[in-house]
Amino acid sequence: MPTKSFIASLSDVLKRIQKFGKRFGHARGLLLWFRLRQHVRKQQGARHVVQVPGLHHPVTLRAMTSDVEVFHQIFVDGELEFDLHMLPSRIIDAGANIGLAAVYFSSRFPEAKILALEVETANFELLRHNTAFYPNITCMKKALWSGPANLSIANPTAESMSFRVSPSTKGDEEGILAVGVKDLAEMFEGRRIDLLKIDIEGAEKEVFQHGMNQWIDQVDTIAVELHDRFQPGCHKALVDSLKDRSHRMYKLGEYTIIDLIP
Repeated sequence: MPTKSFIASLSDVLKRIQKFGKRFGHARGLLLWFRLRQHVRKQQGARHVVQVPGLHHPVTLRAMTSDVEVFHQIFVDGELEFDLHMLPSRIIDAGANIGLAAVYFSSRFPEAKILALEVETANFELLRHNTAFYPNITCMKKALWSGPANLSIANPTAESMSFRVSPSTKGDEEGILAVGVKDLAEMFEGRRIDLLKIDIEGAEKEVFQHGMNQWIDQVDTIAVELHDRFQPGCHKALVDSLKDRSHRMYKLGEYTIIDLIP
């Protein structure tokens, strides 16, 4: 007789397969689910290629890492499918990881220019690989901060989606260069940033606490994962920075979406 744990595990698998089917159609959804499951049979870190229905080019993930979790979040759970009041022309993806969000935005908004920032070397290499066929994506090995700074990774042994940065105590040549939103806006020739996506594992507190008044009027929509569990005060910093500005705030999965009203 099957154990309760086996039945519960089987039920979870069936629910996940149903979600894939609802998302991509029964046949394509089942095939995609099966391909993603292959990563458990590979050596940790081994690359495997997945073709996502709706994307012109496949994406590459690393077996037995958080890459698959990020894939689910974006392509299966649809956490970036919030509505925008206009077609975006300029998008910043801060904390781009291996490029799945950038690829999603490029496919959804093919006319938009996208700046994708990632701090960790292995992630950045895969980011460049996954976005190589998308000419509207520019990859930058930099961190988002309150302004120009020299940082380092505070937890180098963390999962690939969980790297955090802090001010560097090393020489400038060994650190990670950081930029502020204002600096990135200048790369768009000072024009408005239609969408600012932030997933930077707690560094958003620094971004929102210091100098936000210098760039907030240039941004239409912010989509941010708040990490108070890593850096207490992230949510408060965001709320405090918006208290004198008209906006609409709501949640979609892990993301907090802020539509700024002129």
